Amino acid sequence: MAGIMLAAAAIFDVDDEVQERRRSTRAVYTFIRQVNNPLFMGDELFRRYYRMTPRVADLLVNLLAPYLNYHGQSIEPHHQVLAVVRFLAEGGYQKGVSADVHHPMSQSTFSIILHSVIPAIIMLSDQFIVFPRNPVERQIISQRFEEKIGFPGVLGALDCTLPKIHKPVEHEEAFLNHHQQHSLNISDTDYNILSMRIVNGSTHDQFVWDFSEVKEHMYSLRANLEIVDNEGRYYVIGDSGYTVSPILLTPLLNAAPNTPERRFSDALRGARCVVEQTFGIIKEIFRCLNKDRSLDYDPLFACEIVKACGVLYNFLRHNGIPMPIPPREIEDAYRGEQDQVNHEYVLGVQERQGIIDDYFY
Repeated sequence: MAGIMLAAAAIFDVDDEVQERRRSTRAVYTFIRQVNNPLFMGDELFRRYYRMTPRVADLLVNLLAPYLNYHGQSIEPHHQVLAVVRFLAEGGYQKGVSADVHHPMSQSTFSIILHSVIPAIIMLSDQFIVFPRNPVERQIISQRFEEKIGFPGVLGALDCTLPKIHKPVEHEEAFLNHHQQHSLNISDTDYNILSMRIVNGSTHDQFVWDFSEVKEHMYSLRANLEIVDNEGRYYVIGDSGYTVSPILLTPLLNAAPNTPERRFSDALRGARCVVEQTFGIIKEIFRCLNKDRSLDYDPLFACEIVKACGVLYNFLRHNGIPMPIPPREIEDAYRGEQDQVNHEYVLGVQERQGIIDDYFY
């Protein structure tokens, strides 16, 4: 009996020692955060760490603060936000970011914060990822595309990218495409993301588009005769991997040189490069999306991380943060168009030919 009591006492002593060590570590972390506010870092170093200036970071913190957990004794909102932005920008591991001297905390604490800040960023989606909503916004984007493409009505360029995710434990068959996921983005001529849709990696680009809200919205614009009469017909443009339709224009495959069809196809490919360049910019800024990195989270949270990066990307652009534009890479002219001959396809071919006849002869 005495032996059991002594063993129990020894266990309690160890527990007390562990708890005291944890309290001491938390106190050290708190002190360092109090005396080392990253917002007072020089602009150049701050931008290298967080992809924005301190002024813009302060704006972001103020936008997110209402959605974050902070009760006076917890980690301050600016440390929470900046630690997560640093994690997304660096594309490293939680332990490395949490050990950073600018926002030190335990790895477990950072994990909790990550799962709080990412949904908070997504709460800003309706403010920063916005498909044109009114005649003025539609006409501004359409006119800018017309300067590049030679005909009116284009509201965006669309394509999919495949950020890598960790192999899911359940339903792995839904992520057969190298355990990646599709992100459907639609961009304007200024490299802003107008829409994002994220689905599992076993899905084809065409399927992602077919069940997107933007496709439904584009058809609603076409069905509104008042909009058609006053503003004209609207389109998005894609590469030849998508099926042409009355609202989605794609290049013609193997169009002969020096023909109207070839001029139309070259113009479309040149204008569509903007979405590929947008992918390049966002992956350079938020390296967690880079092809050499993998999001080691369950698929649902990985989707949230991708969406949050899109929101932050547009937030940075809206606040004037300069970003290097990657060189244009014209798509492969021989990427096969989908074998989807249906009523929508037939109407799309007629729509495309009408534009070629009106603007490229």
